[in-house]
This record gives sequence, structure tokens and C-alpha cells, in this order.
Amino acid sequence: MSKIGIIGVGNVGSTLAHTLIERHHVTDLYLFDQKPERCLAEQQDLICAQIGQNTTATIHIGEKYELAQLDIVVFSIGNIALLNGSGSRFDELEFTKKAAKEWAAHLVEYHFKGILLVITNPCDVITHYMQKLTSFDPKRVIGTGTSLDTARLQHALSLAFEVAPNTIRALVLGEHGATQFVPWDYVKSINPQLDFGKIDLERLAHTALMIGETTFTGKGYTSFGIANQADQLISHLTTSKTVFFPISAYSLYDEIYIGQYAALNCTGIIETFEIPLNEKEKQAYQRSVTWIKEMATHI
Repeated sequence: MSKIGIIGVGNVGSTLAHTLIERHHVTDLYLFDQKPERCLAEQQDLICAQIGQNTTATIHIGEKYELAQLDIVVFSIGNIALLNGSGSRFDELEFTKKAAKEWAAHLVEYHFKGILLVITNPCDVITHYMQKLTSFDPKRVIGTGTSLDTARLQHALSLAFEVAPNTIRALVLGEHGATQFVPWDYVKSINPQLDFGKIDLERLAHTALMIGETTFTGKGYTSFGIANQADQLISHLTTSKTVFFPISAYSLYDEIYIGQYAALNCTGIIETFEIPLNEKEKQAYQRSVTWIKEMATHI
């Protein structure tokens, strides 16, 4: 049975909390936030959301010492107002790096031994920063990375081919941000049932990227999509079964966290896989590496 903590119960954290409860992926949920009144509000709302439903999760207002007993901690602190309509995840870095430093210290102080899942943006940079601050094994520090971008690509492909999204396999690599890219040769190889001959691949990749922009522009933030991906990751990270998922993981070669394809189970990251890339895709990957490293210089 799983004990999960969520640090930061704003738009994303609260949506994830509800998703975990509705899908029966948590038994005890601990809420942490810089605003204690927010934790109380979300606790009461989530309790009421279970009335009349077949869910029995216990919702706690977390105390820092309770970090020690948790299986998974999700770090989802953010300040969407700092984006000022730009949509650039980099704009949150000054705020989120301070929050990351504060909570990394608490995780170490209270001897957290579980898996740390980072949603906070810029995701690749903050995930790496928290791993360095805590000195946790990189295998148990994971960023949601390009998991949401991969889901958006599945959506775009489903529209282009007029099929259900779950009948398509997709993959987006690199930064969770503007320099992400699609390894098209690989995507085509794992979808032999689809005829890519008449598809404008660059336009399709742009369409997938713009799904996020459309969501952000229309509602001022994104929440359901990323909560869905985080929930799926958590369900995989609480089972002994090995599953494969796009995440932000540490690259020994590049010495950064970056979107990769990985095998996971309840121990964390088992291994990452080097996806075959053509020359153009290798250049795209290097652009992501360069940009992530540039962002990291501001920490």
C-alpha cells in the first residue's frame, strides 16, 4: 500500500492528488505547501470528493518529519504567474530553485528513503538540482520530463491518422520545453500499422508542441495532462513489474538530466535506453543538452 507526499498543492499538485485518489493509486496522501491554509483547504475538499465514491484514501496535512515514512514524494511547487504569458518554463527558475533548495534540505534532514518525482519547471534543471542537493542515488530521483510531450504527440498522431491515441506509440526526447524533439525514425519503426508517407512530420511535431501552448493560453496553466502522466508514473513506481516510460533521467555522458526512455519499477530507474538517432536528430539532442546546461548556469 502506498504512502505518497505532494509538495506544492497548487493547480498541478491538487489535480494530481485527486487523480491518485480517483484511480486508487494511494492509501495515505500527505499534503505539503508553503501556505498551510492551502493544505487544509485541499484536504477538506479531497475528503468531500470521496463521499459517495468507492475510494478510501486518508488525506493528511503533512508534517516534515513524516517525509521519512513516505514511499514517493512528488515535488510540484511552481508560480505560474511568473511566466507573464510567455509560456517559457525558464521564467520560473528563480522562484523554483529557492523552493527546491529549501525542500531538498528537509528531505535530507528527515531521512527520506523513497523515490523523488519532480514535476516543477524547468523540469530537467530542477530535477538535477534536487539530486545534487540531496545526493540521492540518481536512480530514485526522476523528472516527469517529456512524458507529457509524448502524450501530446500521441494526441497529434491520433488526429492525423484518425485513430484512438492509445493505439499509437510515441516518444519525445530532450528538454521538457522548446528544444524537445521527436526521433521520427524510431517512432515510425514502432508503428508499422501507420503510413507516414503523406505526413508532414515537422508540422506534426509542431502541432504536438502547440497543444501545450493552446492549453496554457486558454486556461493560464496546464494540470490534467501532467497529472495523468505523474499518476501513471507513480502507479509504475509502486509495483515490482518493469515498465517503460519517457522521463527526465540523469545522463552520465552529458552530466545532466534530460528526457530519455527508461525502464522503471518500485526501485526507481532500472536503466535508460539509447534510442537510434539520425544525424538531424543528434543535432536536435545536442541543442537540448546545450540549452539545459545554459539554464543550469543560473542556479
